[in-house]
Amino acid sequence: MTAASIQGLVLGFRTTCILVAASKLGIIAQLQTPCTERELCARLDAHAPSLHRLLRMLMSLAVIELRDGKLALTEAGLELQGMGDLCTLIDEEYLPAWARLAGSVRDGKTAFDELFGMTVWEHRKQLPELSERLNRTMLGYQRERIDAILRAYDFSATKLLVDVGGNHGTDVCEILARHPGCRAILFDQPHVVASASANLAAAGMSDRVELAGGSFFEAVPAGGDTYLLKHVLHNWNDERSLQILRTCRKALDASARLLVIEELMPEDGAPWAGVESKLVWDTAMLDIHMMTVCGGVTRTLAEHDALYQAAGLRRTGLFDAELTHVVELRTT
Repeated sequence: MTAASIQGLVLGFRTTCILVAASKLGIIAQLQTPCTERELCARLDAHAPSLHRLLRMLMSLAVIELRDGKLALTEAGLELQGMGDLCTLIDEEYLPAWARLAGSVRDGKTAFDELFGMTVWEHRKQLPELSERLNRTMLGYQRERIDAILRAYDFSATKLLVDVGGNHGTDVCEILARHPGCRAILFDQPHVVASASANLAAAGMSDRVELAGGSFFEAVPAGGDTYLLKHVLHNWNDERSLQILRTCRKALDASARLLVIEELMPEDGAPWAGVESKLVWDTAMLDIHMMTVCGGVTRTLAEHDALYQAAGLRRTGLFDAELTHVVELRTT
């Protein structure tokens, strides 16, 4: 890699900030309908010379273009238009925390917690709009993942699914839609499940899903034959993850199963380049995000197994769901 390439990586923050600013200022939203620069400036109540300089850079990035004398979104701009929620999260949470990444590496503390004086979950509880923005950002990602999961794992024997940390129930709705004989309990923090009703109603699942609020550090609903922990453990350190697993273990009877769905970090010594290098890069980048923002970790299968064993669980299956994995667990 050349010096220029390395410099481009180092200075990548500038492009991020330009795109986030374009979203935050409303430039992308306003240009859904092409308009002149003067019209845009008036709508935004912006400083005209500064706006001109930012627009010039957005043209250089091929996000906007001049079309018949008016500013208009390019194909890339239209893609950015759908990322307004992500841009807000980057602006208000991710960038401030990531700027303190070195501190997390130095002392092992979560940069977000040190900066904001609270966890990211507490922050979003205080600012529910951010929680909603995260939900909308993750929606497309969740649907893509659940399709692969349903191809990889057979839920046909499930009669009562308990989705632990199931948020607004997107996954539950997809599973139940394909398995008419299945019912579910959607379990998450009380303020999260309180806003899940509309999503369930829109999917026609209100009569098949029971809402339950609580903390998965304390107890989860009993009676399920299948328990689901999808993209939960990577948000937490080993101590807290073990606590979640032990809580779920208490709810399992001898015939019940717990499904842990996570991306898996390659084991040390595994290839980190080649055909799957992009996937490995994405997983490693997710791990840094977990460390910096959530205080969590993206684990290897061996690291997962150590947690399962400590929680009194044994792995009875491992299923490749393309970009993620389904680990089936039962009581020991």
